[in-house]
Amino acid sequence: EQVARSLRGRRSVSPLPRRRQVLGWVGAVLLPSALATLLHANADTDQLPLASLLLLSTTVLVAVVGGLLPALLAAAVGFVTLNYWFTPPVGGLAISQPADVVALVVFVGVAAAVATVVDQASRRTSEALRARTEAATMGSLSRSVLTGQDTADRKPRAGEKATA
Repeated sequence: EQVARSLRGRRSVSPLPRRRQVLGWVGAVLLPSALATLLHANADTDQLPLASLLLLSTTVLVAVVGGLLPALLAAAVGFVTLNYWFTPPVGGLAISQPADVVALVVFVGVAAAVATVVDQASRRTSEALRARTEAATMGSLSRSVLTGQDTADRKPRAGEKATA
């Protein structure tokens, strides 16, 4: 019961280490901005398709590194970046062509979906590792009970941690 309660309490907290979360937040702002600067410096044709794919890849990278919330921020920053720098009229947040509205909406939808999938995979991996550790502990305990060996006197086997 206590384990189930602690798992429910941790659902809202990212299973990623704090350092990775911070890197994710920083990357969510810096990566799309740096990418837009590089693409805009070499602007010789319509770069909306290329910019969309590259900004989507930065959102995926941020999701892998920092989790869901930083990735959603990267998607939002990517949306604004695409709108400002790559959709006509360039240099403003207005959109003149309906096809560009569709492209921007699809970009945000795909970015949010990928970020959600990556976050869920990370959470499931963390839960699986906890379950594996718990199963190993329970197996060791049941083995010691069945053999009559006291767990305090038992020497750890290869791959097991010593308890003292």
